[in-house]
Amino acid sequence: MRCYWQCRCGYAMLLRAYKKKDPPTAEEQEYVENLYDCLCAMLRCASNHTLFDQSEGLNLMLIVIKSKKMFRRCALRVIDYQLQDSPASCAAFVEALGLKSLFAAFMHKGVKKLSKAAEREDDEHTAWAIVSLFRHVDRKHTNFARLLNKFVESSYEKVDRLVELYGTYRELVAAHDAKAAAERREFEETLKQCTTDADANEVLAEFDDRAYLDRLEAGLYVLQGVCLLMGFVSKEDEKLHAHLLQLLQVHSVDKEAIKKVLTDYAAMLDDTAQSLEKQTKELAASL
Repeated sequence: MRCYWQCRCGYAMLLRAYKKKDPPTAEEQEYVENLYDCLCAMLRCASNHTLFDQSEGLNLMLIVIKSKKMFRRCALRVIDYQLQDSPASCAAFVEALGLKSLFAAFMHKGVKKLSKAAEREDDEHTAWAIVSLFRHVDRKHTNFARLLNKFVESSYEKVDRLVELYGTYRELVAAHDAKAAAERREFEETLKQCTTDADANEVLAEFDDRAYLDRLEAGLYVLQGVCLLMGFVSKEDEKLHAHLLQLLQVHSVDKEAIKKVLTDYAAMLDDTAQSLEKQTKELAASL
């Protein structure tokens, strides 16, 4: 009950005070941002997804996004978290007509020019929210047809956007990898001078773990989401598949590079995500 009460009060406060206006002071802005952080933290717990839906949290987030005010990006982040591993929330989101707002954000439509950091944040949360929808919306339900139609409408512009995003984040990750490779070689040389082989291997393993997190931060996480979406649209619709292949050819994009992103992603999943690993490999094969 306490968790439910906190959810309801937090949502009600946001809805009343900030759904269509920004806070007048920096202190209030920080306070509201902290509330959004709390919402995201609470949604790490699966049981809170049901409470979020019951308290009409998705509808509130959609109102905030449509208002195009300061906390629009915070609301996108909350939706991303809420849709993860939650089939019921994914169905509720589509039925609440959330696709229009989500895909408008995915296309960067209806907002002022964003900073690079803001663009990346929007790209991350919209791409992964759509990935969650593809994973969890029932394919036999009309909701799935509505989701798939978003990639068909307007002359396949969302598929065009996927290829554009792939190019952007592939370049960012490649630039990061080149720099990281040089740092690793330098680190290896330093280790040779001060540790045994066994100690060096252990330290290098820790270095590589941190390096992978850095790659995700540098753009790999968005790239993974984009490649998963390419796999989904390619697998689910022949016309989308044909349009995607045509675009990849026009832009000289190697399909094998996309498949490698997917297979590498699948390899990093833990043992509890075997079905997700299998699905990811199937998506790679569909390209």
